[in-house]
Amino acid sequence: MSTFSWQKSLSLGSETGDPGSGTGVVNDVFNRDTNKHLSQYDQPYLFNISMNYTTPKLNGNKVLSWALRDWTYGAFLQYASGMPIAVPNSQGSPTNLSSLLFQGTYDNRVPGQPLYTVPDLNCHCYDPNATFVLNPKAWAEPAPGTFGGSAPYFNDYRTQRRPIENMNLGRTWRITEKASFNLRIEFSNVFNRSFWSNPGAANATSQQTRLTNGNASAGFGFLTTTFTNGVANQLPRSGVVVGRLTF
Repeated sequence: MSTFSWQKSLSLGSETGDPGSGTGVVNDVFNRDTNKHLSQYDQPYLFNISMNYTTPKLNGNKVLSWALRDWTYGAFLQYASGMPIAVPNSQGSPTNLSSLLFQGTYDNRVPGQPLYTVPDLNCHCYDPNATFVLNPKAWAEPAPGTFGGSAPYFNDYRTQRRPIENMNLGRTWRITEKASFNLRIEFSNVFNRSFWSNPGAANATSQQTRLTNGNASAGFGFLTTTFTNGVANQLPRSGVVVGRLTF
């Protein structure tokens, strides 16, 4: 069973900010058109497949047939576009606007400047421990006391893709009419893909600092590569073996 979606999600209003943070604001309350933008949940492409297969009984060698039949293999695989990264908050104009309108605004995107310092967040062409992946020169402060004209999200400004790849294998042996034994092996992140947190993107003027060993430690475009939770960083490959006797 498989599904594939190709879509575009738009929002009008205060859906901006990190998902679930409750920090969304409307940009430029006097210009309604600038508040229609990509949804923070927009994923142009999303493909998933769930499969199950049971090995059949073989003709010929009875011992070989008994050993290989009735094994059930299952898998769930999902591949999707990365989620949009929010445009940096302006660090200049909000100090002027917030005292009058109680809200800030966004930086303006600089034409011709690349959004990333690497070719692709999904490539294996950079060291995530030592690289600031976002380009601060891609963003400019709006004039003092004015709203930024940038949308909160851009289609080409997205986080790393994070595939989900889980598989399992199992079989049930009938011992007697009332007794059976089930063996199940389950794997998460079966191909042991590496994922890290979303880059720090809220403040394009945030100073990029490094440790004495050259690794990045803080600032715009900084990545956290150590495991913190199952949302930001996916666990390394793990497997569980379960045996169950039913009688």
